[in-house]
Amino acid sequence: MDNTTRAKVVLPAELPLIPLRDIVVFPGMLVPLFVGREKSIRAADEAVAKGNLLMLCAQKKANNEEPAPEDIYSIGCVSEIMQVLRLPDGTVKIMVEGIRRAAIDAFLEREPFYRVAARGVPVRAPDRDARTEAMMRGLHHLFDRYVKISNRLPTQAMARIAETVNPEELTDIIMGHFALKTEERQQILAELDVRNRMETIMALLEREIEIIQIEKRLEGRVKKQMDQSQREYYLNEQMKAIQKELGRGDVRSELDELRERVKKAGMPAEAEAKAQK
Repeated sequence: MDNTTRAKVVLPAELPLIPLRDIVVFPGMLVPLFVGREKSIRAADEAVAKGNLLMLCAQKKANNEEPAPEDIYSIGCVSEIMQVLRLPDGTVKIMVEGIRRAAIDAFLEREPFYRVAARGVPVRAPDRDARTEAMMRGLHHLFDRYVKISNRLPTQAMARIAETVNPEELTDIIMGHFALKTEERQQILAELDVRNRMETIMALLEREIEIIQIEKRLEGRVKKQMDQSQREYYLNEQMKAIQKELGRGDVRSELDELRERVKKAGMPAEAEAKAQK
């Protein structure tokens, strides 16, 4: 389902809501969710019983076990439940696909789960002019660099991105594979101007590429230092083994002992200096 088809999906007047921790779902994103809170399990059951659609919104603090409405971002993604699997520990695993951006207009119920009134939000698509084309190319180029340096994307997904010509769809597909903090992902989800969204993603890609390059340089230095230390340790251990085989003991200890004898001998300063060499 492409973005044009998703935008035509008619949203119900009411939707069950699941607040998400540490994840932001984008349109077109196919993702497994492990649902453990009783409210969220009931919301998923309600969605399955009434057409499989539900509202997914990130909560502002991941460690909040019982988020109130003000603790949940108002912009989220209406999604479709594709598969449900109930696990032995009581957790429910659901596979969802993001359908379209939506905003919560009101919380209609809080028990036994959150039920909300939500509406699809209009997206401002850019003109297909030279500037948009240049931004598309820049976004493709930066994401290609990010993938190559981070090794975080399968070849099949990269091929899909390379074939995408719709700016809005491109940003959503990239965000499905771009590792960012929840706050940054939420910022991009809530950005309705596609051109502004593209500029933000490009800036974040440039930042992440620079960070990864610095991390790799630091790892290289640490590895080099560790290799040097390991070589020195190996050589020292090898020398000790050779000395043991020769029955000589520790050469340094013998030298220290000789120096101590020279000091105790009471030699003139000039003679002692020569003996210590």
